[in-house]
Amino acid sequence: EKYNIPEQEIKDYMALYYLYNGWIVILQDERFYKALYTTFLITMISIILGGLLATATGYVLAGFKKKWHYGIFILYMLSMVVPRALILLPLYR
Repeated sequence: EKYNIPEQEIKDYMALYYLYNGWIVILQDERFYKALYTTFLITMISIILGGLLATATGYVLAGFKKKWHYGIFILYMLSMVVPRALILLPLYR
């Protein structure tokens, strides 16, 4: 009723997914493979960039010799201690 779609049209669409054969329908759909490829690509790019940035950050932090450099290092380490979910939680109110 909310989207003005007839009930029979919804039943006809969902008929393919009844009786636990939804995974067969999904594997035969080309959109699934495109989504899987896109997910894999984004994941690999994120891992590679994250690894490169972590290596560069570690190299720079290892070379710190002054006192205020130690303070920056502590702030960096504290940012890893605080979970990201704790930071994002207030944003969803």
